[in-house]
Amino acid sequence: MPSISIAGRLVHAPGPGGAQVPVSGADIRIYDIDAPGRGDDLIWEGRTNAQGQFSGTSANWQDSVKVMTPFGPKTVADASDILLLKMEVKQGPNAVTISPFVTNAPVPVVVPWPQPAGAILLAVVNDKVVTGAKPDMLYEYVKDLAESDVPRIRIVCTGDWAKPLEPLLAANAAPAARALVLSRLGLPADSLVLRQNPADWVIVACCAIICLAVVATAVVAVVGILATAVTLAVLLGYRKVKTSTCNQLGVTLPGGYGSLSLGDYCFVMDLEK
Repeated sequence: MPSISIAGRLVHAPGPGGAQVPVSGADIRIYDIDAPGRGDDLIWEGRTNAQGQFSGTSANWQDSVKVMTPFGPKTVADASDILLLKMEVKQGPNAVTISPFVTNAPVPVVVPWPQPAGAILLAVVNDKVVTGAKPDMLYEYVKDLAESDVPRIRIVCTGDWAKPLEPLLAANAAPAARALVLSRLGLPADSLVLRQNPADWVIVACCAIICLAVVATAVVAVVGILATAVTLAVLLGYRKVKTSTCNQLGVTLPGGYGSLSLGDYCFVMDLEK
C-alpha cells in the first residue's frame, strides 16, 4: 500500500520579529484530496517543533476498488486516484487550509496570522532578553543592574521600533543632541533650553529620546520605556554614554532570534559610570 514522506516547515509572515519566525506547536493534518463525493483521506497528523518543522510517514493515500478476475473479485489500487495533498494548520484560535500542499518543499509555508509577541525581540539588556510580550522588562532590567552598581549597562535595541533612535547615533556630542531636541520641540537654535551641558551629553540625549517618543506614536510605549530607563540610570550615576550600531560593534543576537545581516536595524547604547 503506497505511503509517502511528509515534511515541511511553517513560518509567520515577515514582521517585527524578522522574516523567518517559526510557527511552533501548531497542529498539522495532511489529507489526500479525492474526487467530489468520495471524501478526502486523512493520511498524517502531527505537530510542529520549536523550529516550525514537521515530518513523518503517511498512511496509505491511494484508494482501492474491487474488480472481477477469473478467480473472483479482487481489491486493487484505484489507478484513477491521483496524489493531491492539502494541509490543515491550527494554532490556538488560528487556522488555515493550504491547498494544494507540496511535501518536502524547499521553501517554508507562510501562515497568515501575526507573529507572537514573545517572538519579537525588542532589546537585550546585558544578557537579559526583552520581547514584545513584556516590554516593560526593559525598564526593570536597567533598574536592577543600575541598583546593583554594575560597571556597564549595554542596551541593544533591535527591530523596527528602534528606528526612531537612529538620530542619536549622531548625537554623541552635546551640541548635536541639543540640536535634535530643539528641532523636535520647534525651538530656535539660540534658545536657552538645555544650554549648555559641557560635562557630557547624556541629559540632553535622554530629553532627545523622550522627544522622539512623542513623535513616534507607533512605538511610543517602548521608546518611552527606554527613555525612562536611561534617565533612571543617569540619576544613579551612569553618565558616560556611547551609541553605535550592532554591525559596527560585532553584536550578535541571542539564540532563537536569528542573526544580523547588513542593513538590519540595530542600535546600541552603553552606559558607564
